[in-house]
Amino acid sequence: MLRRLLAALLLIPTLAWGAATPTSVDVSWTAPTTSADGTPLTDLAGYRLYLSTPCPSLQYAIVPSPTSAPGPSETVGVTVNGLLPSTTYTARITAVDFSGNESACSTSASGMTLAALPPAPATNLQLSFGQEILVSFPTTAVVDAFNRADENPLSDGSAWSNPGAGLGVTALQLSTNQAASGTGSSASVRDVGTTPNLEAYMTVTTLPGAAGVSVGLFTRSTGADATWDGYEVAIVHDTGAWALQRVDNAAPTTFASGTFTGGALAAGDAIGMTSIGSTHTVWLKRAGGEWTKAGTGVDATYSAHGSIGMLVAPADATVRYDNFGGGEVADSVAILASFAKFPRVKLNYPDRVSF
Repeated sequence: MLRRLLAALLLIPTLAWGAATPTSVDVSWTAPTTSADGTPLTDLAGYRLYLSTPCPSLQYAIVPSPTSAPGPSETVGVTVNGLLPSTTYTARITAVDFSGNESACSTSASGMTLAALPPAPATNLQLSFGQEILVSFPTTAVVDAFNRADENPLSDGSAWSNPGAGLGVTALQLSTNQAASGTGSSASVRDVGTTPNLEAYMTVTTLPGAAGVSVGLFTRSTGADATWDGYEVAIVHDTGAWALQRVDNAAPTTFASGTFTGGALAAGDAIGMTSIGSTHTVWLKRAGGEWTKAGTGVDATYSAHGSIGMLVAPADATVRYDNFGGGEVADSVAILASFAKFPRVKLNYPDRVSF
């Protein structure tokens, strides 16, 4: 086995040095496919990355192989973190099989990290190179705490409207300072802000009296009746199943779905949704806990501003909600990006591991 892997790296034409930040660099290479004896490579465990250290030596980072038998032209990429700004590094790699045998070292590739960045003003963004920028949630205030006399339909003056009245969808009601179901499947929306980057959220205060009741949140909702469009997350109370849906002329089409960790919603849980660009995210906060991201989906059909709102289907006399919030997300937090051009793993260097 050692004889076979000793020549494996000779089949890698180039060890490429990619993008850099003040504290990280990208390194990539083409995975070997053939052993030294000419047979297909089937027992590749991973690679050892030597960064400005002798190759071989005892200081390296392990890069697991996505497969033990790489296919033709398969690219492996890593982002190496924990480096110094304005510093030149030289990288070499070796291949390792499942028995711990190591091949000869590859040719080297060198590059420099960027200069240190000046201190940035405090924001609520957390940047992780190679991944999306994580957006905190929520960033807007409660827009209706329902602390007023009962309303049927839910109106708050003229702020709330029913987009599906002509389809037989009733408006939500206000009952004992909480939002309640109407006499049928019920929806109400209100226009907040002017940009298409929107969020909406609310708290479940009383669970429905029957199984299968769904609660929904809307963003970019426009039109009424047969022309009702926008985005919705629909959540089944008693299972915790959620679906991100595009509403086209009042007909929903699911483009992402999942189930909350922990399953069913409980009284005191809060649910949320963001639509930023073409990315739509579902949020959950268990009672007494913190907001967590439950899942995302991508759909670019509707890119204009619209209303936010909520829906209950079918009608349920018991279910109640409180503290509806949301509105436009500020530009400073409406940034999503992905820097990964191929599958990669994140490393903190050095990280010496033995197979």
